[in-house]
Amino acid sequence: MSLNIKSLILSIDEKHQIFNPGVSKNEVESAFSKLKVLQSHKPAIKQLIELYTSRNGNKPNKSFDQLSYRFLKIKEAVSAYKFLNSPKESITQPYSNLWFPILENAGGYHIVLDFKTLKLIEWHHDGNKRPVVAASLLKYIQNNPKLNIVGVPNPVRPAQLKK
Repeated sequence: MSLNIKSLILSIDEKHQIFNPGVSKNEVESAFSKLKVLQSHKPAIKQLIELYTSRNGNKPNKSFDQLSYRFLKIKEAVSAYKFLNSPKESITQPYSNLWFPILENAGGYHIVLDFKTLKLIEWHHDGNKRPVVAASLLKYIQNNPKLNIVGVPNPVRPAQLKK
């Protein structure tokens, strides 16, 4: 199996049927065309085009990983990005306008893709810790326990260490 975002997402969905069908490349590009600050970060946009053209968020009541994070649809992710970057909202800092939410849980936490470093960061609404949960989107998906790739260990995430 070639390890890329699309093949991994499709493998997870083939086994678990947890995702919505993908959207067109034009729909993803259109979503990012409205987010001016992110447009110059082509490597991150390329990854998100691969992700969202493969599958577009979780089906209702399905979680993406063992921590009950839900993969946001592209429109939900853009909406969350706008909310988290709104000057009218009192968002717990630090928060960066180069962080794009791709997963969320019911507790108000997000896993964001840092457009500068391409790392995934866990953003908590009620604290200032911002642990890196994966070195890349590919690594995060690769380490998803629903995938069960032989030889790829499941990660211990920082949030799990607190329990």
